[in-house]
Amino acid sequence: MTEIDAAIGIEQFKRLDEFNNERIKLASYLSNELKKIDGLTLPVVRPEMKHVFYTYAIKYDEEKIGIERDLFVKALNTEGIPFSAGYVRPLYLNPIYHESRPFIYKYYTGQASYEKGTCPIAESLYEKELILTPVCRPPATFDDMDDIVKGIEKIIENRDELRAGKN
Repeated sequence: MTEIDAAIGIEQFKRLDEFNNERIKLASYLSNELKKIDGLTLPVVRPEMKHVFYTYAIKYDEEKIGIERDLFVKALNTEGIPFSAGYVRPLYLNPIYHESRPFIYKYYTGQASYEKGTCPIAESLYEKELILTPVCRPPATFDDMDDIVKGIEKIIENRDELRAGKN
């Protein structure tokens, strides 16, 4: 980090509460609007907690929505709404854990398993259940949150055409 980066960071830290409060307002508004859509499980914030929404994560139920997750996210992106599918691949599924590298592992004598199925919930979230958007933060506005809701509703209303176009 350069001295200029540090100086900017110090000044931005002074506004951290303000930035976090704006994220919370936007995310709360979005959650309130999306809660009526069956098939989306929204972030839960316990009363004793403060969630600052680095990213806004939604658990996606493909069965209830009727569109596979990746196609849904692609359609959102086509509507100009930035969403991504999944988060990060579970660490143990990375290739380094599955390659034969005797020079790395010559001192390890244990029986660690890095096979698929080790953490089925994390794998399911990565592969088909999690969608994310980074836009619950300024300069986004409530109008932008409304655009997200309208985009999701539009895609769900037109899911048959969307699925047909995929084939």
